[in-house]
Amino acid sequence: MRSFTRLSPRSPRKTSEESECVRMTGTSDKSATRRLLKCLTRRRTRPLDATEVSPARPQIAGLAPDVRVQTDFGPVPISLLRPGDRLKSSDGSWIRLTALRRFGFDADCLEHVPEAQGIYFPAGSLGDGLPTSDVVLAPDQRIEPRRGSAMAAARCAHECVGQAGIRRIEQSEAVYFIPVCQGTGAVLAEGLPVGALAAADTPSDLRAVA
Repeated sequence: MRSFTRLSPRSPRKTSEESECVRMTGTSDKSATRRLLKCLTRRRTRPLDATEVSPARPQIAGLAPDVRVQTDFGPVPISLLRPGDRLKSSDGSWIRLTALRRFGFDADCLEHVPEAQGIYFPAGSLGDGLPTSDVVLAPDQRIEPRRGSAMAAARCAHECVGQAGIRRIEQSEAVYFIPVCQGTGAVLAEGLPVGALAAADTPSDLRAVA
């Protein structure tokens, strides 16, 4: 009688897309990676117009690396902030940075999710001299109204496209930083009050991305 050796099932080889998701999220957590992979590999049948946001993708918030945030020792590019730094909030108080989250989209990712491209705001485009310098924000970054400003209500960056030179830009790579702070409130970025994540409200799979 012939004998057969039972082979253990082979582990599926990790695809390049999965590897890219791991690089982007900074974690090997399978559930988080699969959610991002599902989003990034969903091809669209038509391009989005300048202001449309697809409900099929996650909300993409954050500030470009060179956007300066007001700290207790002056304006500092967000990419250089460190946990423990004190940031000025829109109400004039100081809130402490507990973490800084980085999200990157390379050319392949942007091909699948073109709406992740940043929104460019020229200096002064929102009135009252704001922002104080040209800035690039992630499409779903929330901008809070400032007391006495022309903005009547909070808006996401993509909702401002088409006014005063504000436009979506094409980049070969998009990188965004999200401040996570103690308490709630908006921090000042080039004078703009922009929403920050509260540490207590940060999802567990996001907190894992250090």
